[in-house]
Amino acid sequence: MAIKKKTEAEGLYPVDELATINDLAPWELASLKRFAGWAEGRQVSEDDFNNALTLFRGRTMGGGKL
Repeated sequence: MAIKKKTEAEGLYPVDELATINDLAPWELASLKRFAGWAEGRQVSEDDFNNALTLFRGRTMGGGKL
């Protein structure tokens, strides 16, 4: 049986890992992090990531923060 990290067991994953899975370009990841207020190393659930990404992609140009 594989041992999971505590955060993986809680359903939290690094934002960078979720961005790789979702094929985000580096500029889009940087913009998403700024939009959502996420610092480097932040871990979030897949649902939170997908919700933030949907809001980010649907914002108006210069739409500010989440």
